[in-house]
Order: sequence, then structure tokens, then C-alpha cells
Amino acid sequence: MTPDTAVRAGCTPAEAAALAREHFGLCGRAEPLPGEYDDNFRFVADDGRELVLKLMHPERERALVELQVEALRHVERAEPELALPRVARARSGEALVDARDSAGRGRLLWVLDYLAGKPLAQVKPRDDALHAELGAWLGRFDRALTGFDPPAARRALKWDLARAGWIRAELDALGDPRRRARVEDVLAAFER
Repeated sequence: MTPDTAVRAGCTPAEAAALAREHFGLCGRAEPLPGEYDDNFRFVADDGRELVLKLMHPERERALVELQVEALRHVERAEPELALPRVARARSGEALVDARDSAGRGRLLWVLDYLAGKPLAQVKPRDDALHAELGAWLGRFDRALTGFDPPAARRALKWDLARAGWIRAELDALGDPRRRARVEDVLAAFER
């Protein structure tokens, strides 16, 4: 199930650090990262390692999180030199841990490497060399996913451009008639 709203009173950095210690044996501090529905933290371990601690929304479907873990591991095996976060194992030996937050909600918890850098939108200038490098990386990533076709991957996702028609039902959210008309034109072209 995909959550409809973010968690009210999400996980605090102190709570995230306590869960990292309990389930992954990690000591350090947690700093919030952006996330649509899940609680994400940049975790700086006392030994200097930088990680991402992900505390998934209570309504997040386990199969979807397992799919993310499996995809990262598949790519790591196929392209070990490709710059990607590696999934850590908990004390239990598992990648995903069933945890409880301070409100008693069941949450899936997992940890992966933090990759330092900037979002592409913040990189200036974005020149041909950068685009070529990004294209080469995406090509390697795509090739590494060859043969990866678990059943959980066959699902409708809102960001799948082949299924962009769902946006039509949300057009009333656009108050500006000019913006709405532009989106309607793009949708019509897409549907043609």
C-alpha cells in the first residue's frame, strides 16, 4: 500500500539514533533528510561513517521496500564499481528490521551508505560533459538491472510516465487557468 499522507509526529533524530543503536549497533547522531512519506536521516556514526537511516511509513508495503533492497543488491553484484549506496545488515543479519517508533507504530527500518553530493538541480553549470557522464552512469545502471524482474516490480506507480493520465483527475488543484491549460495540452499530446 502506498501511504496517502506523511506520518504525523514522525520520528525524531534522537529516536532514529536510538533505533540505529538497537538494531544496527550504530552509535552516532541522526540529522533529518527530506522525504515524501518516510522518515529519512543522515546518520553520522561515531567512527566517521556516513549512512542513511530509513524509517518507512507505517503503511508502506513491505514488498516495495524489499524491491528497493533487492534492486540495489542486484546492481551491486552486476556492477560492483558503480557508485551506489550499499545496503547494510542489521545485527540480525537482515537488511530490513521490523521496528516500533515511540508512538508504538510498526515501521520498517533499513540503513544504506550515504553518498555525498548535490542534487542535479543544484549543479551549475550543467554542461555537455556532465550530461555525458550522467548518461554513461545511467546506461551502466540500466545494463546492471538486466534480468531483474521480480513480481513486486510490476506495479502502477504515479511517477511512471507511461501512466501519466492519472494527473487529469487532479487538474482542479491548479488555480491558474493558464497553467492548467498548459498541463491539459501536454496531457492531450501525451495521450495522442
